[in-house]
Amino acid sequence: MKIVCTNYSELLGYAPNVKIAGHNQFDNKGCPSFFVPAWLKQLGIPKHNIEWRDPFEYKRYFKQARKR
Repeated sequence: MKIVCTNYSELLGYAPNVKIAGHNQFDNKGCPSFFVPAWLKQLGIPKHNIEWRDPFEYKRYFKQARKR
């Protein structure tokens, strides 16, 4: 998990206005099997860097990511 956070921190350093999302927010697929925006929020990613659109309504199907 520490590596994931480091990678996101590096990405945001290079592109501070980038939006991060799960691919199930762009295609009607069940993977990853969690709602990525909630997980990113738990990691401490700034809200303006999280893509919150949920066109396929997966948020209601997935439990929010657990804190580790």
